[in-house]
Amino acid sequence: MKDPTQHYKAGLAFLSWLDGHQENNMLINRQDLCRSKAHYLSIIEQASISNVFSNPGIAFERILIWLETNY
Repeated sequence: MKDPTQHYKAGLAFLSWLDGHQENNMLINRQDLCRSKAHYLSIIEQASISNVFSNPGIAFERILIWLETNY
């Protein structure tokens, strides 16, 4: 198990954005950039497996947008 991190909010904001609950995944002072692309890919995978998305269609569209922007 990993120790807690000060950047946990980045993952929460990312999931909230993916699920359509906010307009972007950015945090104050762009702390969202403190996490790696691999970390966000892991979040996508784990959230998909766990069925956490209440709006899977929106999440899928936003995942594609994020992938186009970041890869």
